[in-house]
Amino acid sequence: MLSLLLLLTDGPGQGGGIARYNLDLLHALSLAPGVSQIHVLCRQGDANAKLPEKVRRIEVRPGKIAFASTALTMARSLPEESLVFCGHVYLAPVTLIIKKLFGLKFWLQLHGIDAWSRPSTLRALACAQASYVTAVSRYTRRRFLKWCPVPDDCVKVLPNTVNSAFQVPPERIGVKSCLRLLTVGRLAASEAYKGHDRIIKALPELIARTGACRYQIVGQGSDKARLVALAAALNVTQSVEFLDNVSAAELPIIYAQSDVFVMPSTGEGFGITFLEAMASGLPALGFGVDGSVDPLANGDLGWVATEDTLADTILAAANGARGAALAGAAQARFGQANYQAHVARLVQAFLGAD
Repeated sequence: MLSLLLLLTDGPGQGGGIARYNLDLLHALSLAPGVSQIHVLCRQGDANAKLPEKVRRIEVRPGKIAFASTALTMARSLPEESLVFCGHVYLAPVTLIIKKLFGLKFWLQLHGIDAWSRPSTLRALACAQASYVTAVSRYTRRRFLKWCPVPDDCVKVLPNTVNSAFQVPPERIGVKSCLRLLTVGRLAASEAYKGHDRIIKALPELIARTGACRYQIVGQGSDKARLVALAAALNVTQSVEFLDNVSAAELPIIYAQSDVFVMPSTGEGFGITFLEAMASGLPALGFGVDGSVDPLANGDLGWVATEDTLADTILAAANGARGAALAGAAQARFGQANYQAHVARLVQAFLGAD
């Protein structure tokens, strides 16, 4: 039987793709045969968030030193056959100390741009000591292996999953009076690579070709002012709507009201919102230059555009396959059942290696 200690940056109840990934992983680990107990420490998150019965959340005071101290205390009490899960490259040095002091193997998780280039010397050294590594996409795996000298065969791909909250409605919601585009993602200035500005720049052409176009942006962050100014400069302010506070219950409805999900990003480790869109029967479009090629299945599930073909591909996607067939294909490939089976196989591989 396997005891697990999970060290996470973004825990359950925290917004963003990493927090959702971690919650899905906790559920999958709690169901995996051979797992006896799961302890989790989170740098951020909602202390009241509901967790699977097998998961015990360890309270920790704010701050890096307090987090590291609590992690070491917990690791000291674990049996020798335990495994420490490091949920982010940033936490790898703490996990390395645990390995050196207590001899515990550790599993490193890679998400995206944070793992694409060699980090600080200490983090790079820690990453190279991982016993097992999982990456959310093939692209992230390739970028990591370019700088980290771990054996190729110890780095596996464990993609994001999508839950049943995102479903195809009985019929599309609302009366279609114009082309309705949607992006869901943080508006952080540090994540301007997500491509909101590319869609705004494409609006004049799309409006000219369709007669009317509505672009909804779900998300909050410091980049909003720049995007508002860009829309004003291009005279498309009336066609852009910012939705700052959208609840988890409201999000599936917004997907259902849209015609195409668009996120022409150049920095996605994966992009869970592509899955949410397609599970809702909504065509999804991205660029083929980062981890988003995995949820888009290289164009087999979603649409892959370039800078030059962006407007044309949006219009093609709007007229392409949608609904139950698309949702079924997305669930078959990335649904919870498939993801949980994947995690169970990884656990069995870890147990077999011992």
